[in-house]
Amino acid sequence: MFELSIYNEGHLDYNFTYNISDSLGWFNEYGNVNIDSYSNTTIPILGFVNQPSLTNSLTVNICPDSIYDTECKTFDIELLSCLEFESSTICLDCTNSITGDINYDQTVNILDILTMVNCILDNNCNLCFDLNGDQELNILDILIMVNIVLDE
Repeated sequence: MFELSIYNEGHLDYNFTYNISDSLGWFNEYGNVNIDSYSNTTIPILGFVNQPSLTNSLTVNICPDSIYDTECKTFDIELLSCLEFESSTICLDCTNSITGDINYDQTVNILDILTMVNCILDNNCNLCFDLNGDQELNILDILIMVNIVLDE
C-alpha cells in the first residue's frame, strides 16, 4: 500500500480529478476530491504483489477542475516488488512488519484470510505468508490467521 497526497497550493478551493493505472492492470483507481485552499488530502492506494522480482509501471494523473488555464500533472512510477528469495523455499526479506497482514493494509482482518485462501487455492503463495514456519502454505496457516483476527 502507498498513499497519494494531493496539495492545493492556491488561494481558491478546487476539485481535483485523479486517475491511477498500471501496466499489469492491478490498479484502476480514479475519483474526484475537493480540497480547500492551502490544504491537502491523502488517498490510500492498495496494491498487492506476491511475486519476487516483478516490475510494474504506474501512471498517476492529477488535474484540477477549473475554468482557468491549469495544468494536469502526470507521474510515471516504476514499482518493484520488495520480496527477495535466496532459494524457492527460504524468504530473506519479508518487509511486512505485522504478522498476518497479507495485503499490507496495516491491519489483520478477514481480507487477509480471504487473500491467503485464494493464494492457496491458486497455488500462487509467497512463503513470507508461512505463519507456522513449515515451508508450506495450507489450512494450518489459515487457522493461525483466523486466531490472529479473533485475538484482535
